Amino acid sequence: MSKIFFRCAAGALTVACAPGISGVSTSAPPSTNAPLVRRDVRDLEIIPATKTVCPGQPISVRYRALLGDASRVDLTSNDLSSLALRGIAAQPTANGSWNTSANPLESAVSGFRLSVSLATDPGVHADTVIVPSYNCQRLGIGLPVSDRFNDTRAKVRLGVFASPFYDSIAVAVVEAEGGYPITLLIDPSHMRGRAIQVAAVGKTGATGGAGADGNDGGQCEDGGDGTNGEPGDSGQRGGQVDLVVQAEAPWLESLVGVTNSGGRGGAGGRGGRAGRAGSRTNDPACTPKPGRPGRAGQGGPEGGSGPYPKTTKEPASLLWHGSPIWFDSTARANLEQLIELTARRRQ
Repeated sequence: MSKIFFRCAAGALTVACAPGISGVSTSAPPSTNAPLVRRDVRDLEIIPATKTVCPGQPISVRYRALLGDASRVDLTSNDLSSLALRGIAAQPTANGSWNTSANPLESAVSGFRLSVSLATDPGVHADTVIVPSYNCQRLGIGLPVSDRFNDTRAKVRLGVFASPFYDSIAVAVVEAEGGYPITLLIDPSHMRGRAIQVAAVGKTGATGGAGADGNDGGQCEDGGDGTNGEPGDSGQRGGQVDLVVQAEAPWLESLVGVTNSGGRGGAGGRGGRAGRAGSRTNDPACTPKPGRPGRAGQGGPEGGSGPYPKTTKEPASLLWHGSPIWFDSTARANLEQLIELTARRRQ
């Protein structure tokens, strides 16, 4: 996933990291009074700096209060102690902004739900929901290279669900043996062929050993020849990546592109250095010559490609039972919410 970072400027309560939402009235000058007291506030408002945000990215907001005299003021950092902040798939920070969960499943049904209330009166509160965006995801997944000791093996499991925010979403989980699963969500704007690229290439072969250098000649002696470099090792075979797709949506297979080419052959070792000619004397017969350098070794052969991806189709009711994330209680609860929402939409 590509990441988006926000350039921030100081605001009334939190840092403002994006333009304000259109249609929101201009706020009154920031309050410089002491922290709010219960009798001052009749209502609260959360004004987010953006309508959508990617999982894992911060949310900057302003908090506004309706006071007893019907005036509205933006709250300051002095007012934070008078507020209680709670969120779903988002955690409040000390300065009043929010950190969102990087796990896209956690916000798939709820969105990023932000709530604020008076600490002394929960009845005075405000809520808002920020729509999760999937534009920041890194859809290129590089798996560990295959070497002579370990063949990379992985599955990509794909299903499609209803969504409160999009026509539908595809959930893809990359499940590498011995690794932690990687979860990706794709909205309709990114549902195109080979949108997800999974690389499981073979390891490059080792460079061949260098040839031995020739000995330098003694007085009136020729230098020794360098030996040839050793050939490079062969590249390792590419890994195996198979697909498990929802039987009711076989088109999901087209969303994944797999690259599992073999590793490049190792470079040949360098040839040994030629020995230097020995020193000369006044004797005309003393004509030492340098030795010959060794030749570089031959490059190793390229490794073979991994097997072509095999696709297995599973009904939606069984698709996720074989996934590692099904055994993670949080991920399973998130998936069950999506399954329930999808079932309701189909009734």
